[in-house]
Amino acid sequence: MLGLTTAEWSIGAVAVTANGMTNGLLPQKFHVPIGLLASAATSYTAFRADVGAREQGLALRALPRGILYGIAASIPIAATLIVGARSKHSRPMYAEERITAVSGRRAAYEMLIRIPLGTALSEEVIFRGSLLGLLLRHHPTPIAAALDSFLFGLWHVTPTLSRMPTHGLTKESTMAFRSAWLVVTVGSTFVSGLALSWLRLRSGSIVAPWMAHTTANCAGYALTRFYRRSRLCNATAPAAGTTGLR
Repeated sequence: MLGLTTAEWSIGAVAVTANGMTNGLLPQKFHVPIGLLASAATSYTAFRADVGAREQGLALRALPRGILYGIAASIPIAATLIVGARSKHSRPMYAEERITAVSGRRAAYEMLIRIPLGTALSEEVIFRGSLLGLLLRHHPTPIAAALDSFLFGLWHVTPTLSRMPTHGLTKESTMAFRSAWLVVTVGSTFVSGLALSWLRLRSGSIVAPWMAHTTANCAGYALTRFYRRSRLCNATAPAAGTTGLR
């Protein structure tokens, strides 16, 4: 059996490798299979360290509760993003070339397959499933959730850097501004990670944070396309970043 420390290092190595491969090293068509393989590998590693299905939020008996919590969390998330898209102050956050320039077919693939499976599901299994389950073995719940969320924030450094060249607020900005933007991104993702960890622990199921994560990313993606293409957005908003966890 793998020791707990070995399991944690193994999960970290898998996560870092998958992150790099899906953010520049390999074509985007590999994003979903790599994400799913990475999540399966980390879950298996946790099982080898005696972190069972219940501790990883994978128990079927917790599924109904997970769905209910997921729905309860997804509704205000979607509502908040819609309100933000309608506000002239936050509307610039709903425009990015890499989203608005793709075809409708590609956008459908992103919202129906890549985001729910390759991003949200894989990240939730890795962070709120196997890794959080392992950390709870060594630390009290608040510390385990904080450590897990901190690593979740760091996970988003690479994708944030990869989007900066096409990000309306950063592609022509100073290095100081980009650095501040990166810090804000990591910090906001850390807070999101805490909320997702709470959902996972409260519901007992990985389904609840997965639904919330999927809603945040898919709603942000859809609203970006809709408002960037609308006359209202075109008249008032310069190209900028996207919403959601990514």
